[in-house]
Amino acid sequence: MQSWRPALPDDPRPAYARIVARLGGDIETGALAPGARLPTQRALAEQLGLGIGTVTRAYAEAEARGLIEAVVGRGSFVAARVVPAEAAGPVDLARNVPPLGPSKGALRQAMVALARRGDLTQRLDYAPQGGFEADRRAGALWLRRAANFPSADAARLIICAGAQQAIVTALATVSRPGDAVVAEEATFHGLKLAAAHLGLRLVPAGMDAEGLTPEALDRAVGESGARAAYVLPFQNPTARVMGLERRTAIVEVARRRGVLLIEDDLYGPQVADLGLPPLAELAPDATAWSAHRLPAPAEAAACRCAGRPARHRLRGADLRRGDRHRVDRKRRGVRDSEPGAQRTGDANNPGSRSTGRMGGACPPARHAAPMAAALRVGG
Repeated sequence: MQSWRPALPDDPRPAYARIVARLGGDIETGALAPGARLPTQRALAEQLGLGIGTVTRAYAEAEARGLIEAVVGRGSFVAARVVPAEAAGPVDLARNVPPLGPSKGALRQAMVALARRGDLTQRLDYAPQGGFEADRRAGALWLRRAANFPSADAARLIICAGAQQAIVTALATVSRPGDAVVAEEATFHGLKLAAAHLGLRLVPAGMDAEGLTPEALDRAVGESGARAAYVLPFQNPTARVMGLERRTAIVEVARRRGVLLIEDDLYGPQVADLGLPPLAELAPDATAWSAHRLPAPAEAAACRCAGRPARHRLRGADLRRGDRHRVDRKRRGVRDSEPGAQRTGDANNPGSRSTGRMGGACPPARHAAPMAAALRVGG
């Protein structure tokens, strides 16, 4: 194949960015085939009348975006294209996995930087209780910057393998099989899966335009005797947002009733510009858990527990607690293989079934209406 001789687009972008844009365009149109050898950096710089540093930067950016591959001693080549598999069957509205879009390049750069870390092999070992210190420090910094959580402290964070694990661990720590847990009448489907897994009974509480109401929380706790309540300040699936006054009122009810709030503030950073603090910031004494997750589903969740006693209890909890719950379920005559084992465990909604998965994140707000009925607690 003839050596690549790009004509750079005439626009105000820096020269290196225009090289990357032309390279990406030629790969997209097929002008550059996978495996094609690119000119050396020096040759392309001379051809375009640019400094070699500009071309070096362009090739580095192209490699970070996955457009090319550099082979030591051989040169740079167009990377093989990965064709995404077409989705088959119905669209799964139980999960919200946002497209990476422009962040693909940043993600690749982060992976390249991660590969160069001296402590990378440490991640192949078992993590210490609470997670690696570097992860907890990074999580605390991110929460302070992005989640209106100025008191976030690395010493009070537990790193989990996703927000769903954080929710399950929190529920398992503060509840026993058969206990009641209050939740908004329309809630995150993952909570129903977690409650079924742990043998908990979900009690629905009413909502208004700001989500859970203090009166509904008070009534649900009084009628059920629940000692814990799962609360979504950025409500899922309805996308309703609690104002500061409402958050304060919810905390007051929890304190008066002696109820632990399990706060799922997963999407709090999405509305950080409103300046609304997490419930755990307003009342660490009444909030057992505050689960946060970074944008990609594979990222670890930073989970904050309140107070020294709760922190030690949560750090001592692991998946073996889930094993004990399964033993308790078997003693009650419920086998995991039985059809009923995948139901929500809500006595008020015996016909509701789960997807059978423990993973997943909030559905997009645009799907709120159809999802609300499917995820309703108690009906």
